[in-house]
Amino acid sequence: VLQVHKGARLLLVGSGTEVPRLQSLARELGVEHACVFVPGQADVVDWLRTIDVYINSSRSESFPNALLEAMACGCCVIGSKVGGIPELINHGTNGLTFNRDSQAALTNALEQVVADTALRNLFRERAALTAKEHFSMKQNLERMDAVYSKLLAR
Repeated sequence: VLQVHKGARLLLVGSGTEVPRLQSLARELGVEHACVFVPGQADVVDWLRTIDVYINSSRSESFPNALLEAMACGCCVIGSKVGGIPELINHGTNGLTFNRDSQAALTNALEQVVADTALRNLFRERAALTAKEHFSMKQNLERMDAVYSKLLAR
């Protein structure tokens, strides 16, 4: 993606044992100038609101709260087709999904949204709407209430 879109940047926010390895890899690949490493933050909302595209490239996942937070903050989202990610991302409607073992599919998805501002903005709007309309705290409480009501009615 960086070869075609010279202005692209990769923002990695977080602290952990993988940071030195990732920094070394960026140097080895000659893309260190395009990578921004920021230590873990208590408040990620401000960071999520500064990015255009959020990628969850998990090989295994349950229900990724970080992905839902990114959607709620209006990020264009791309996620691997594992666990609960396809429940959040409706491919081609509010973001893009890819097969977890396909680097080419991830690259293709990223190239699509980087090259097409209108598509990226459409996915951003729809992702935020999905988070609000289908995964809000109010809706989660209503679903939980319905489950308990059903159980207690027995």
